[in-house]
Amino acid sequence: MTLVVEDCNAGEPSDLWLCEDQQGLGYTCMVSFSLLYVEILNGNDGTVNFYESEIDADNDVNLINISNYCTTTNLQQIFARAVIDGNIAASSFSILIASIPIVTIEAVTCDTENITYTVIFSFDTNVNQVIPSAGTATIDYTANTITVNGIPVSDILWIEILSDSCNNGVANVLSVAPPNCG
Repeated sequence: MTLVVEDCNAGEPSDLWLCEDQQGLGYTCMVSFSLLYVEILNGNDGTVNFYESEIDADNDVNLINISNYCTTTNLQQIFARAVIDGNIAASSFSILIASIPIVTIEAVTCDTENITYTVIFSFDTNVNQVIPSAGTATIDYTANTITVNGIPVSDILWIEILSDSCNNGVANVLSVAPPNCG
């Protein structure tokens, strides 16, 4: 069987950069295809289906269950088949898996009312966002540290760190009970 692909003004999908579900697992089940529909349909009405092989896409068999899809392979190629105004457009993209940021406490200093935490992070790329539960966060990219100042001595510190190398919303959350500052 020969698949005839017509020019139907379909767009090319971008590769997906996703973080693994948990540190060290190397896979993710948090794959969202929603933005790819927009890119592929390119403003047109139509349908898009996704496949793990080009042969499946050509034959329109073995569709990926997009509501429950896991990828265990870094740099996995996915094939898309769009039907726009009766014409078929084929494309592909890759799913790339990045490591979750690693975060550890390096130092804790106390004064009478506040605590300062210094946190070391390990990233493939820069930190995109640091959200402390209280106080203010300062990021030093050259030293790979985050300093959080102004945490009341009785508060638990929560830091949520999102990496800009992932677009599936996976973050590393660090929870630190207040130290004994007495």
